[in-house]
Amino acid sequence: MTSSHEWLSDTFAHESRKQALHEESSPGQSKNHHYVPRFYLKRWAVARDGKKKIFFVKMTMVDTGATYVQPLEELAAKSNFNRYAADDIDQSRFPALWVEKHMSRIETPCAHRLDQICTATPGPVTDQALIDDLAVFVVLQYVRGTRYRNYALALDDSIATTDPRQLRATVGALLPTLLHKFGTEYDPTRHEQQLDMVLSKSTASGSADSRVKALDLALSDSRILYSATRDRDWATYSTSQPLVTCDEPVTMIAGPPHDRSRWLGPEKSPVMIFPLDPHHLLVMLNSPLVHTGPFHLNETETRQINLEIVAAAERSAFERPEDDIARQFDLPPRRPRTHTSDADLFESSRQPERWPDGGGPEWPVSRWYTPN
Repeated sequence: MTSSHEWLSDTFAHESRKQALHEESSPGQSKNHHYVPRFYLKRWAVARDGKKKIFFVKMTMVDTGATYVQPLEELAAKSNFNRYAADDIDQSRFPALWVEKHMSRIETPCAHRLDQICTATPGPVTDQALIDDLAVFVVLQYVRGTRYRNYALALDDSIATTDPRQLRATVGALLPTLLHKFGTEYDPTRHEQQLDMVLSKSTASGSADSRVKALDLALSDSRILYSATRDRDWATYSTSQPLVTCDEPVTMIAGPPHDRSRWLGPEKSPVMIFPLDPHHLLVMLNSPLVHTGPFHLNETETRQINLEIVAAAERSAFERPEDDIARQFDLPPRRPRTHTSDADLFESSRQPERWPDGGGPEWPVSRWYTPN
């Protein structure tokens, strides 16, 4: 069920568009857009003084093991990645950089929230306002990355190329679940009308551009996923050994009895983790799981968590320049996306996990999977 937060409201989005329109002096300019925020990666950075202080982070290419110490500005960024522009968009209503402005307005207070949660004593997070705000940050980080973008583009392509009758049957079978996510009650007597409503949904701008539709889907899904993330059981864990992070830092863990190849998504995964800095991990458990402590990860558990984070990376893992963790893991490459049947429209648009069926290491931190 959807839930509200000021930062996910239409009013907040409208203000972001208004501010972007006012600030956008050169609409055609190229701009590097970070899909992992700089202020977040800076938590792993070391400053080097010169004429200008520059922050550096070690980046490891997960599939090759190649490592580089790079300036923070160059990491996890693509040119115009969040540019909201197409020939069929009215830029006076939807400025090209409004999504970037929207993200930055949320990141500014969240930078303080991350400091706040890391300075607190490790253990259950009980400050509801803190949870409310960081839940927005976590879901936005999940939908702003390259993996979600590739999923959204693949899904759009699948929808465009699927036989309309098959598409109607596929979406129709999922209709109760889809409507529930959007906060609408499914009515079996109005199945066809509700199905037409879902199939006719367009982007907020009305654009047919695939990248714009991917951005709209990301913002829409962030609203849908917010309450499921907020309502988890939140706790922070400290570590003595350093943690890494990656270009997809919101990591889902299915846990036992599931196979390593199983991905349950942000709503159903029993465990969701998010590294906060080199010595603090945010862990969000789904009911009926609850935190029981201890709220400190030992050396073995920290290594297990680092493996999860590096394996979750799309391309790159990040750590402090003095650390040498990410390249120590020997990981299988990501399996290619396969389109097995029209009935698997949504699932086949997502890239599978790295681990093959029946393979992979044991699940990390065994005490997380015991219901209360």
